[in-house]
Amino acid sequence: MQLEVSAAVRIEDHSDYQACVQNGCTLLSLSYNSLTGTVPTQMGALTQLSYLYLHSNSLTGTVPTQMGALTKLTYL
Repeated sequence: MQLEVSAAVRIEDHSDYQACVQNGCTLLSLSYNSLTGTVPTQMGALTQLSYLYLHSNSLTGTVPTQMGALTKLTYL
């Protein structure tokens, strides 16, 4: 399962995010969404994720420790 979000929304509030968690999403693209702030800790729940695209946003801060649960992540 792949999820591409093309509008600035809180990812954890997006209905497809919950499906992504339940069904083992392998690709998540959040690029070009004008995202600001830090990466949400909830991203650590996407344990099947292999590809995470966050470029062309204005994210700040450190990577949350919960991201350590993404052991299959090969591209960030």
